[in-house]
Amino acid sequence: MQFRITTRQKDRVRVTGWCLVRKSAGTVAPSKMSAWKRMYFVVGGAVAKRHVLQLYATKAQYEDIVVRMFQGQPLTGFKYKAYALTHAFKCSNIQSKQYAGEHTPLKFFCLRNPYSRTKTMKLASDNPSVVTALHTHCMRFATKG
Repeated sequence: MQFRITTRQKDRVRVTGWCLVRKSAGTVAPSKMSAWKRMYFVVGGAVAKRHVLQLYATKAQYEDIVVRMFQGQPLTGFKYKAYALTHAFKCSNIQSKQYAGEHTPLKFFCLRNPYSRTKTMKLASDNPSVVTALHTHCMRFATKG
């Protein structure tokens, strides 16, 4: 898994890469690795402010949306999530989970949306640098919790 931190314009930081996402109640990682969903994440970037976390099914989908937005075309038929991170979001510390049959432990953290009463979003990767970069960026806008 690769991630990239680039500066495109003044004050326009972009953190991108692949991560695993799971939305469920509580702050515990799922019991099976298959419960995670692989998604492409972007924080900031060409089409969002620096505090917006965007989740896409693929990198190609993100690039297609960027092109359509710059061309002024409608974004119908695309499924993606965008979260404007504020201090109302609660972000946990980075945790670790070892799954059977996996060589490296999975690093993850939880991000609680203030508008969701029960579900917590868990963001993970087997590459610690990806999780650390995403966690650091989320903590700039969210509060510890």
